[in-house]
This record gives sequence, C-alpha cells and structure tokens, in this order.
Amino acid sequence: MWIARLYFLFLLTCLCATDKASAQVAEEHHYLFTFSGLETGRDEKMLLELLHGFDPHVVISLDRERHLMKLMAQRPLDIAEVIAAAGQINVSLSPSTTSLGRLSSDLQSE
Repeated sequence: MWIARLYFLFLLTCLCATDKASAQVAEEHHYLFTFSGLETGRDEKMLLELLHGFDPHVVISLDRERHLMKLMAQRPLDIAEVIAAAGQINVSLSPSTTSLGRLSSDLQSE
C-alpha cells in the first residue's frame, strides 16, 4: 500500500512541476521596422535606451544595410508610442514585414 501512495505522490509532484514550468514561459512579441536617421553610435544608443523603457527585456537587432530593426519584447508594445519616442531623437520608424515577419539575415542563417 505504501508503494501505491509513494507512486501517487510522485505523479502529483510531476504534474505540479509541469504546470509551474509552463506558466513561467514568457510570451514573445516580434516587431519589424524600417528606420532612417540612425546615423551615429550615439543615436543608436539613445534609441536603444528609449526602447528599453518600453520593455527592459527587449531584444533589438539592427540591419544597417537594409535599414531594418527587429524587436522581440516580452510584453506587447504600442507601435504608435514606439514611433513617437524614436521621433524625439529624429529617428524615423515605420512598421514593416517580410513574408515570414523576419529579417532576411535570419532567414539566411537557417
């Protein structure tokens, strides 16, 4: 009888751990913008600081050749606010997409 109880306790522990693990997975929100006006490293740093104000865990990828910026945030971003914030430092952003919503350099690396 104690083996059955031990087995039941083990299964219950596994189910609880699985539930907690799935709840800790963060949702990702992907955004792709074309940009202009990002001329110097200072401009880039200021833009990065502004974007971290929207989400401290945002991941930013810049493709300077194609003038594309990809954002991956853990919370949804208000695109109009992001564009307005970038405009404060004279950087123009416009929402953009590729057929898969990813930068072409990401597609080439796969």
